[in-house]
Amino acid sequence: MERTGQPSDVPTGKRRRFETTRIAIDCLKCGHSTSVAEEKLAYFGLDPNFSLVTLTKRLVCKRCGSKSVQTFRYQQEDGPTLVPRD
Repeated sequence: MERTGQPSDVPTGKRRRFETTRIAIDCLKCGHSTSVAEEKLAYFGLDPNFSLVTLTKRLVCKRCGSKSVQTFRYQQEDGPTLVPRD
C-alpha cells in the first residue's frame, strides 16, 4: 500500500503536524541548556503526572554541577507536514 501523504481523516488543504511535549532545562549559573521529551522521563522514574517543581529539585547541571536550574514545558513540531505547503 502506497502512502499518498493525505490521510482520509484530514480535509484537503489542511496541514497535520505531530507535536511532542518537551521539557527545557536551563542552568542559571553557567547558561548550559538542554531539553528532553516528556515521554522519556518515565525512564528516570517519574510518574506521567509529575510537576516541574519535582523535576527541578532533582536536577544538577552536568557542565558546572549547579543545582540552580529552571525548567519549562513547550510543544515541538516533529517531522514534515503531511500535506505540502503551497
